[in-house]
Amino acid sequence: MVNVLFETVIVGAGLAGASCAAVLSQYSGVLVLDAALSDDSPEVPAVYTSASSIGAGISSPLMSRRARPIFRMEAAVAALDALRQTTGGAFLFSSSGILKLAGAADQADEFKDAADRWPDHGRWYSSDECRNRWTNLNAPFGLIHVTSGFSVSIPAWCQKMIRFSVSKGAEYRPGCRMMDWRESATGIYVRYRDAMGEEHVVKTSRLVLAPGADYLRFPALAALRLHPIKGQWVRISRPDTFSPDHPFTPLSGHGYLVDDGQSLMLGSTFEHGYTHLRTTRIDVRKMIQTASNMVPDITQSAILSSGAAIRVTVPGIRLPMVGPLQPKSRVWIISGLGAKGLLMAPLIASELLGYFEKPSSIPREFGVSYSV
Repeated sequence: MVNVLFETVIVGAGLAGASCAAVLSQYSGVLVLDAALSDDSPEVPAVYTSASSIGAGISSPLMSRRARPIFRMEAAVAALDALRQTTGGAFLFSSSGILKLAGAADQADEFKDAADRWPDHGRWYSSDECRNRWTNLNAPFGLIHVTSGFSVSIPAWCQKMIRFSVSKGAEYRPGCRMMDWRESATGIYVRYRDAMGEEHVVKTSRLVLAPGADYLRFPALAALRLHPIKGQWVRISRPDTFSPDHPFTPLSGHGYLVDDGQSLMLGSTFEHGYTHLRTTRIDVRKMIQTASNMVPDITQSAILSSGAAIRVTVPGIRLPMVGPLQPKSRVWIISGLGAKGLLMAPLIASELLGYFEKPSSIPREFGVSYSV
């Protein structure tokens, strides 16, 4: 039996799916199908093996080894700010920026140049200034303080956006895994299986696929030029030398470090040829050792937990893939956000209605492409 018609069905409730739901639900009927099963409430998504499952994430408008702006930096920052205000989720984000440590003298020169060129986003600190300002930090080549950077609990942010969507009339169905879809002249029929194993079919005018690493289950998506990367993370105890009242500013350089006030989260590996989603003792120890180059005090910290997740990228481009699977199709893909998801997802969501109306307005860098 076919259920009620929805204007848009979104598959996935990670950063891409939740951002799009938060925006689209303000204008039309939306159904969100989330394969993850919520732990505590039918209104709260639980995300596990996707990149959006990582407890703490950091994002910097100035990225890469040269601290250069991400694609359409100002528009992406503005889109995130607007979405945080609209959903009431601004309180989830840190406001201390990110400390991006230089690893060598030539990288320090690049960071100084970035701070000079984009002073609204970054400020340079020499090694001497770092020693005086951050006593726990080892930054022999200095750092750029990316003042517009931030950290956030990604699951909490996704949950906030989904709750907002529901408040605007969207339906959220956790534990529901899409099986397939069929596009016809009158609409798209989406078949899914719920948490009890029962199958359902819904009809929609448009299907937006934001499945993260789950794209590999579908032949039509597995052929896309996407690439999954495994990333391990580890959570450790806070050193006694850290202030009990003020979390340490998030770090990026030798891996990353986020202090939530209770523990530290470190990451991440970049495994292109993984065979399982387990963490390994060797990699966990290596992440701690790598991060100790930034904060030596953590070498004595206790390991509290560890995990792994999959991020999806577009090889060679490192920008998202957005658009209809085929010309004039009403089945859309949003994937490949990689490490830029916290900023790229709101940007895409903010412009999605325009993309629907005029697919030619999609930035060519976001183009849908297939593996040869």
